Amino acid sequence: GVSWGGGFSNPLSSQPPDFAAEVVNGKGNPVLISFVKPKSWKVSTNTGIAIQDYVTTDSAYVLVAPAKGGALDPKDLLDKVFDIKGRYGTFGKIDNVKVSKERTLAEGNSQYLYLDFKFTSLSPGGREIDRNACLKATVVDGDAVMLVASSNSNRWNKVKDTIAASVTSFAVVPTPKTELKGGQVESEIGNKAALGVAGYDLLRYDSPVWTN
Repeated sequence: GVSWGGGFSNPLSSQPPDFAAEVVNGKGNPVLISFVKPKSWKVSTNTGIAIQDYVTTDSAYVLVAPAKGGALDPKDLLDKVFDIKGRYGTFGKIDNVKVSKERTLAEGNSQYLYLDFKFTSLSPGGREIDRNACLKATVVDGDAVMLVASSNSNRWNKVKDTIAASVTSFAVVPTPKTELKGGQVESEIGNKAALGVAGYDLLRYDSPVWTN
């Protein structure tokens, strides 16, 4: 994979398809997050790890939340995805979430939960927008780490295979904590001086960046 240099994404710039970032979680352990983005999407790490097609608003982002009982509970994960303090709750509470498919697969030494679901989001002006979405999640050190992707429902059939390929590529792997790292990994995710949080904390479902 290719390590990302951080910051805003330029809609006109070219980016490698492979994304990888090492962050230090709440227990001080380094974790490698990686995925392959769709060709036309751009990565931004200014307010977390987000990827988006700036023309169509198809998008995805990495989210971290406590894993209820250390397990991958679908309802609990979706509660965190749609928490009023989070990214999707920015413009109002979302209640009408319907899961259409659920499966758990072993990949390497990890178990991953896949969910397909539908919901109605709110635009900045309060207009309702139907969206289809999917996520892939695993548990590392008691936290669920997931990639959540969505598109407007009227585009879903055109982009679902592209989105599925990116979500399927998502992986979260604990990495060795060496003396050289010392638990201090510069992830280049966010700007703590400007936002108050950075790195792993910026990925949390209730990061203050969405409510401040």
